[in-house]
Amino acid sequence: INLTNESSEGQLDAYVQSGEWDLEAFDVVRKAVVYECCPTVYPFVLFTIRIRRRT
Repeated sequence: INLTNESSEGQLDAYVQSGEWDLEAFDVVRKAVVYECCPTVYPFVLFTIRIRRRT
């Protein structure tokens, strides 16, 4: 499977704001790894979500 991402930012169409947390960042990065044992490329999409608790 060759995974790809369409954007470097997450899609927030269905995001529901929280009274307790703020969404600070939602990043999307495609990466690929080749392991020593195998010549095959293993792509993956990494989602990073950064939230901050409201004070």
